[in-house]
Amino acid sequence: MSGTWPCSAVSLKISTTSSDIRIPILLATEIDAGYADDASIIQPKGDLVYDIAQSYGTFDWGYRPECGDYNFYRISVPDNATNLAIQVSWEDYEFYPDLFLFNQSGHLLKTSDVTYLGGGIYDSSTSEIGSQNMIIDTNDEIYTLLMHVAQFPFVAGPVDFTVTIRYLTLDEIEGPGISFSQDIDSTVGGSLDITASSFDIAEFPELDISSIGVGVAQGSNGTRSNTISNTNLIEGVPSSISMIEDEILLEFDQGEVVNLELTWKGLLDADMYVISPVDSNVLTNDLLAGHGARPGGQAEHGSFGATVQGFYTIFIDFVLAGQAGIDFEYTLSWESRQGPNLIAISNSITIDTALFPNGEYVLFVTIDTNFALLFDDYAITEFFNHNDFTVELINPTGGESLDGDIDIQWSASVSVEADIYLDYGETEFQIASSIVSDSFTFDSKIYPNGDLVIRISLTNGIYVHELAVSVTIDNNLPSTLPPIVTENTNLNLNFLFILIGLTGLVFAKRKFNL
Repeated sequence: MSGTWPCSAVSLKISTTSSDIRIPILLATEIDAGYADDASIIQPKGDLVYDIAQSYGTFDWGYRPECGDYNFYRISVPDNATNLAIQVSWEDYEFYPDLFLFNQSGHLLKTSDVTYLGGGIYDSSTSEIGSQNMIIDTNDEIYTLLMHVAQFPFVAGPVDFTVTIRYLTLDEIEGPGISFSQDIDSTVGGSLDITASSFDIAEFPELDISSIGVGVAQGSNGTRSNTISNTNLIEGVPSSISMIEDEILLEFDQGEVVNLELTWKGLLDADMYVISPVDSNVLTNDLLAGHGARPGGQAEHGSFGATVQGFYTIFIDFVLAGQAGIDFEYTLSWESRQGPNLIAISNSITIDTALFPNGEYVLFVTIDTNFALLFDDYAITEFFNHNDFTVELINPTGGESLDGDIDIQWSASVSVEADIYLDYGETEFQIASSIVSDSFTFDSKIYPNGDLVIRISLTNGIYVHELAVSVTIDNNLPSTLPPIVTENTNLNLNFLFILIGLTGLVFAKRKFNL
């Protein structure tokens, strides 16, 4: 294999009755990862040389020339390290390395964004233009980084790259500061800019903001705590509702996203189930689609979307205690939100608050980074952009008996659109929609006579007002001719003609009177 640095690899072939197993063996010295403020930060440089005009994206440890190249880096970090950050950077825009990080036991801990397509072919994407990034929480002192590069068609080597490996000793990687273009402690209107400041972490200069998102939401939150005596606990996974220790009813609107957290005290296991208003109380209809905190844990989380408006049943279930005689003391916390999520590929985003009705909103701000570290925060503020409008019904005034063409007239203090309905008790006719003028005329003769309500719904896109007036439609509709009764007879034709002649004037008179 060509072009590997700073170590080489050979393979051990083990023959079995069914197949050959090839295992790469590292022949390398350990590399000390450098702390950011330490001059010994390693930045090894190397180049890869691989054949051209071969298939790309393959990976089989080097037994075909088209597999590209792979490099191993054995990394040593001190025991006080909290994080290990790795960045492979390059200038050739057609260079696409994949990263695989193993612990000292050989278990794969993390990979870059790579997808196995089958047949030995891999597809990948980079963390950002010109680099592949990775960060983990450290639990070991020795790690192995495998960097694999499969050639692109019509691209020849060598390709220069730089590997930067840092360890961090931070108790917490702090997120960037978030600022608003308006004072969110007061009423906000118009355009609101939300900006995340750049990171200022001396130990981690490679960390940068890749995008900012904001969820504009309305919803609710709350908590409920309870203690159930151990004498009332039913041990085991419930097979029916009767085995559940407690239940809580919470009302949510259609479209809300609900987050739940169940926490408890003591060494025990607990579950929670959520049943929607349209389902029967059957545990298999659990909306969380998965439950069961690990025995001895002290928290369980779940999320679901409210598909209908109504009261949702949250069942709280004790499963098992780690010691006898322990009471079940728990707290259920919930928060719900409903609204759009917006994202900008930068460190700043602008939202038009005028698109939302006046009211209180929660702004859920999420910051994504080039190392896939997510930071989030939220703020509560009030949008006020719209003044309510006034309306008046001019005609009809109510109580009239109307016929023929009926004119409806109204006025509004702002530009509005109107939908018009005729309500006959439980029967509704919509006779017009999205009328932008202040009047509408309709032919009442095509609708039934009788008492009805003319209803006009007016909106400016934010507020809605309804006007209603009771009237009677009474059109002089033509009556139905009486049915003609025929009778079979054997009359003489001459007599029939005489009969018609004698009664002709009577027929004519009847016709005239109609």
